[in-house]
Amino acid sequence: MTDDDHVAHAGAGEVCDDLMRLRKGRGLAGPGLARKIGPALATVLGVDVTTPEAELRRQVQGGIVEAAQALTEDLREAVLVSLGVGGWSVEPLLTDRIRRVATAMDRDARTARRRLDGATLQLADSLVARGLADSAGNTFAPAGWYVESLASTVRFDLPAARLTEDRVIVADTDGLDTVTATLSVPPRDTLSAPELAVTTEAGCELRSALRVSESHWLYELALPHPLRAGERHRYAISFSVQDRASIRPHYALIPLRRTRRFSAELRFADPGAVSLAWRLDGVPQSVLDDATPTRTLLRLDEAGIVRVRFEHIVQGLCYGVQWRWA
Repeated sequence: MTDDDHVAHAGAGEVCDDLMRLRKGRGLAGPGLARKIGPALATVLGVDVTTPEAELRRQVQGGIVEAAQALTEDLREAVLVSLGVGGWSVEPLLTDRIRRVATAMDRDARTARRRLDGATLQLADSLVARGLADSAGNTFAPAGWYVESLASTVRFDLPAARLTEDRVIVADTDGLDTVTATLSVPPRDTLSAPELAVTTEAGCELRSALRVSESHWLYELALPHPLRAGERHRYAISFSVQDRASIRPHYALIPLRRTRRFSAELRFADPGAVSLAWRLDGVPQSVLDDATPTRTLLRLDEAGIVRVRFEHIVQGLCYGVQWRWA
């Protein structure tokens, strides 16, 4: 089984104001970065300011550098220097960085600052355009929220195989009242993909279910009330398969949207049910499809349970557990 899993439309002016505040003092290199990132900038960058500072700095810097590629070379360098982006500036004060920009432009400080302000607005335009492109209404990864945590429980100690996914999401736009859930259950060998039964456990109601292909389902879930931007919400949903012999021996998350944390608990009937199990920690899907053990082998405990936990999750890579039946 594979779970395949944002941007509010902030204005360029708001994003530019946030960039202006960010560049003060040491800019990106300074301490207390979370306090310096305004809501509009956080939205277009798709970052969570509660992320540990080193990782937050990496995410913010990466997004800014990517968006800055839309600027001309001289303005790109100027704005990256002013923001204190690593590798572009060592000056601890904004006035020193602006003086450096003025020297590179062969202009006085006042003229350089005026041009720099214009370049910062161009960067804001680029960030907004990048955010809109990221949220362009894909059916499988619609905009509006990210996953703060996903805790999954897979039961093979029941008559029917059962997967329960418990998510905490954070809305990044006002009025979010619907989310989607997707699940792939590729058939084992030449068997047909099994039928799925779905049950909403908490925090949502099933609005629609669409079988996109032989092995892939798309569910639309209605939330109890519209969420505000920044509001958290927990919901849980379960999937059951009667013929567990028809599914491939793995459970993996391949996130299509930003996901901060993922944990999974797999419960087997007894410790001897599995001959070999291994951890999938950010591997390409081909590794999952090849069913080749990774270097990180896992051991079931005396109750037949194996647990994994992941952070720093990269979209499009596989995380989870794969095994061979005894």
